[in-house]
Amino acid sequence: MQFNNKINREIRAHIMNLFSKIPKFDELKKVKSLPLYLVFKSMLSSSWNRPAMGSHPGYEDINFTSGGKCNLSGWIYRTQGQDNLCGTVFLMHGFCENSLSCMQSAEKLSRTYNVTALAFDHRFHGNSSKDRHYPAFGGQEVYDVQAAMDYAEQKGLPKPYILQGISLGAMAAQRAGIEDKRVAGVFLLSVPGWPWKAIAVNAYLAAPVAELINKNYGWKVLENGDIRNIPQPLDHHPLVCYLMGDKDRYDINATKAVFEHWHNGETGGYDVSIKDNPGINKFFYRVNGAIHPDTAGYQVWDWDRFHQVKSEFFNRILK
Repeated sequence: MQFNNKINREIRAHIMNLFSKIPKFDELKKVKSLPLYLVFKSMLSSSWNRPAMGSHPGYEDINFTSGGKCNLSGWIYRTQGQDNLCGTVFLMHGFCENSLSCMQSAEKLSRTYNVTALAFDHRFHGNSSKDRHYPAFGGQEVYDVQAAMDYAEQKGLPKPYILQGISLGAMAAQRAGIEDKRVAGVFLLSVPGWPWKAIAVNAYLAAPVAELINKNYGWKVLENGDIRNIPQPLDHHPLVCYLMGDKDRYDINATKAVFEHWHNGETGGYDVSIKDNPGINKFFYRVNGAIHPDTAGYQVWDWDRFHQVKSEFFNRILK
């Protein structure tokens, strides 16, 4: 998620000023006109107006709808000269980004594993809907990920389906993956745990922002984004992989708590080989020194074991 390096002090002061005009927290339910649009526009407008991808070799522009209301814009990538039929990887970007940030990963995954790649702009990001479709840190984005899989099925994209996400995208992926049986695996980078954790660090206004988001959607959508509240079907066995830096500004222990909920609390593997542990279905890697991707510096993908872990993850599902 990219809050700190996207919003300067003046914009943050503007956001604080907007919220200062709202009545006290215990009176928020009486407020009819809420400044969420201005708040999120201040944060996310740099991600808007993504260029079309269809003119690039291998790319196809797509559009689909989530819940019949939220229009989502994205693309499909297939490596030219191969059939790309070994599966489909859904790539989900971070906060303040758009699907362009997924291009390099899409091309490499498609080329390496002969898969089709699909990426889309999250709601209120890129070219996707802005009208009251505000970020919900996984609580509403889950339906966007499911809509992407619906679209893939309608277009006959190959299975198995694998979700790969970073930060906000990882929150959306974990929420969709925990209960949707179409998901064969989730590869999650720098996950902020659950929505309240993300908002507390990102907006510095945890309770007011959360109340406004819930009020906008008309229900406790943020609680819906916390997978600890979601039972995993007993016949659903996706391969789960988390990578988190111990210097990430989000609490790694919160991310571990979410990880431990997978597979109904069964024992997971910590910092062990996926290849050498075929009886384990979930893996967590603590990357020493890695920070959150919204700040320049050492990232989880800079870790010397990153590509080995990623290779073992995809090979176990696809081969």
